[in-house]
Amino acid sequence: MNDDDEDEFVLRPFEQGHWEWSEDAKQLVFMREVTTIDVDVHEVQPQSIRKMEFKYEVDLLEEQRFKKHFQRQIVEDDVVRLQDIKDIVLFCAPKPIITRDIVNVLHMHIIDRFLRALIFYCQYYLQVASIMADRILDLQNKIRTRLGKKIEERYEENLRDVRLLLAKEYCSMIQGTGEYLKYHHNKLGTAKSLSKRDSVIFESILRISTHIAWVALGRKSFQQIELEIQRVFKSNTFNVVKHFLKTDFEKDMSVAEHSVLYGTCEHKEQILGIHSPLLSEITCDKNAINYRLFGLGDFEYAHLTSRLLYFKNILVTPEPQLEKVGLSIGIIGLPRDRFDTMLREVKKQGASTSSASLRKTASRMSSSRSSAGKSTKGAFLNLPLYPDIILPESRSDRSEDLADSFPGKPTTIKYKKNEQRLKWLRYAEPSRRKRLQSFKNI
Repeated sequence: MNDDDEDEFVLRPFEQGHWEWSEDAKQLVFMREVTTIDVDVHEVQPQSIRKMEFKYEVDLLEEQRFKKHFQRQIVEDDVVRLQDIKDIVLFCAPKPIITRDIVNVLHMHIIDRFLRALIFYCQYYLQVASIMADRILDLQNKIRTRLGKKIEERYEENLRDVRLLLAKEYCSMIQGTGEYLKYHHNKLGTAKSLSKRDSVIFESILRISTHIAWVALGRKSFQQIELEIQRVFKSNTFNVVKHFLKTDFEKDMSVAEHSVLYGTCEHKEQILGIHSPLLSEITCDKNAINYRLFGLGDFEYAHLTSRLLYFKNILVTPEPQLEKVGLSIGIIGLPRDRFDTMLREVKKQGASTSSASLRKTASRMSSSRSSAGKSTKGAFLNLPLYPDIILPESRSDRSEDLADSFPGKPTTIKYKKNEQRLKWLRYAEPSRRKRLQSFKNI
């Protein structure tokens, strides 16, 4: 982004908008309006999106531009919000995929819940993958026991339920539910399907969502996150990242590790009949699915198990309350002052303390910690960025947790005008006009 483009997207005070009376604030509020133009979906090819590079190594000047023009206004005692992560990823994303459609889709309520579920799934997947890797190493010198098998079955069940939560939000998109109907490939219900437009939006959102999950999880294990996201949405057969990296690490997995991480409901058919693993989880005959999981956040239930209530809170709890109620969705909900402008963790020096006390504070510190008795004065504390996920026990067999009837009252959703969305729409317009003009001149 150069200086010539800067004036094209800066939102000046009281420009392009109108005044409205706000009942909540009890005062006049200026509401901006953004006039946009039609999007030519032929500009971007779906297969080219994978090759586009995100630029996270920004210099001080670009960082100041982001802070001035795109960063959400930070208040005292603020926390990291999902919108903050979206702003970072959009700022670092290649311009060709920042279109009006993509900006509007990313700021939908249904996509916010999808992104939360995706971050939550990736976080728990990495956590279980790390645990299973350690278990497989330990089992090389030990004998497998019945108790160990039960532990692995519990991890498999937990990961399956988290996948189902993600599948629920994904199905809301592919079925064109609610506000996403506008971007459904067959929104008019006719024989003509807008498959090209749908493919561009899907590939763009999937690529951006991968980077959002990566930033939300502390910018670690990008390849592992990207491989797993591609797998659950496209299956291994159409996993472009796996083919690009020419990796086949699954062959080195043990049977137990494969069963825990991938489940037992993989849909194996001919190429044209393959389902994504997310949809396979829903249609799998082996899964005894609690139907209320598919209505979390959409309907009000009179009775919920502790696990279902936990999943509901993951989807709908406001960011400032996440840490208070003991929920972990990456860095979302953590104090904002722990991170710099680009959401990189600010390492703080700790006072003189022994490593023994640090081990009590952090159970998952790196192996390079100082030996017991040595002072760590002046050293950077290597504490975990966010806590591990601890899911409530599954108690689906308890009849007292079941409701007497299906819920009939939908959850009320309060829609608010998103100032950040308007900023990104304005940002997308200058380059859009230039590209459309170049196509007309050809």
